[in-house]
Amino acid sequence: MKRVIAILFIFAFITCLTEFIAYAEQDKAPSTVIEDADYFTNLGHSRAESGKYEEAIDSYKQAISIKPDNAVAHFNLGLAYRSSGKFQKAIDAYKQAIKIDPDYAVAHYNLGLAYRASRRERDAFDSYMRAIEINPDYSEAYYSLGHLYRSSGNFQEAIYAYQKVIRIMPDNAKAYYSLGYTFGKLDKNREVIVAYKKAIEIDPDYTVAHYNLALTYRELGNYLDAVDAYKQVIRTKPDEASSHYDLGTTYLQLENRDAAFNQYEILKDLDIKLANKLFNEIGLHSKQKK
Repeated sequence: MKRVIAILFIFAFITCLTEFIAYAEQDKAPSTVIEDADYFTNLGHSRAESGKYEEAIDSYKQAISIKPDNAVAHFNLGLAYRSSGKFQKAIDAYKQAIKIDPDYAVAHYNLGLAYRASRRERDAFDSYMRAIEINPDYSEAYYSLGHLYRSSGNFQEAIYAYQKVIRIMPDNAKAYYSLGYTFGKLDKNREVIVAYKKAIEIDPDYTVAHYNLALTYRELGNYLDAVDAYKQVIRTKPDEASSHYDLGTTYLQLENRDAAFNQYEILKDLDIKLANKLFNEIGLHSKQKK
């Protein structure tokens, strides 16, 4: 009798243990799936940051195979495809992320970038607007929208978009620069100068802002201010030969032949063709003054 009781006890214990293990494994499985998907997603991030886009693509695909509704993995797959120039595949990946999470604003925005790279401007516009609809303070979307408007010749709408960026991010030097450049398309030189100066105030080493400010001053005949702006260009990029040439020709407009000749001397070590061109202009200018 005791042997029977012992056997029954052992059988009951084994049954309970088996059920417990099965329950534990069942409870553990979803967490393991998520952790594995996250592992491959993070591995994809690491590979993408190292410029290994094909390997990153493989990692994101593995994450998706484990957890197909992983919107983040689909989104990052799109980023990797776009970085490797595979725009249609990027579009497909972003769309899948959006299908899973319709309010994924950054996916809508990046979908717009991929459309723009594929020259599908109307689709890009719709994607930017959807991103802004989801996140009204999405400055990057407004900035890209401004570029889209400007490229299509809709300068006033571009100005509005850049101004919206500035309202959201007052210290965005690129937005001020783009605003100034667009004002230039409308020949609003006063606004151009104000915008470029603000960009430079935020980022004193903003070379192209200094350069375009110099061009604007020069077009207005304000050569002294143009000289100062060109000097700032050269401060940030001392070996930029074209800036030395432009500064030299601007000095000629001010009848400062010696200063122009100094730029010629510098140019001889940077670009002999430009140096000779400036030298000829100095000579021609001297003859005209005789």
